[in-house]
Amino acid sequence: MKKVDIIILSGILILSIMLMVFMKYVPNLSSEMTAVINIKEETYRVNFSSTDIFEQTIPFERGTLTVEFNKGKVSVREMDKSICPKGICSKTGWIDKSYQTIVCLPNKISVKIIDGLDTKINSIDSISN
Repeated sequence: MKKVDIIILSGILILSIMLMVFMKYVPNLSSEMTAVINIKEETYRVNFSSTDIFEQTIPFERGTLTVEFNKGKVSVREMDKSICPKGICSKTGWIDKSYQTIVCLPNKISVKIIDGLDTKINSIDSISN
């Protein structure tokens, strides 16, 4: 390798590390967010802000899903062991970044955050399914 190649690779590596640190430690700048909750073929969208504290309960085939919203963070409350045997979805904890997802495989549930408000609250999104 030439000296120029090492300098270019070092620059790319430093830039990559800086971007990873920025994404990890810089808070979400958008105060308005939308949680996208997928349960099998149905998609629900819940708008919330970085100051809201509330719960959203969604009934589904095997039981009820309770999603907690707390100041820009989202988590899934623990379900009964007969519905979700390992409880991995509730053990995931709070998410607050758009690249994080809560998943419950036995019930085909996923919860993720997108930045900005969605005008359709709790609507079924048939296009993405």
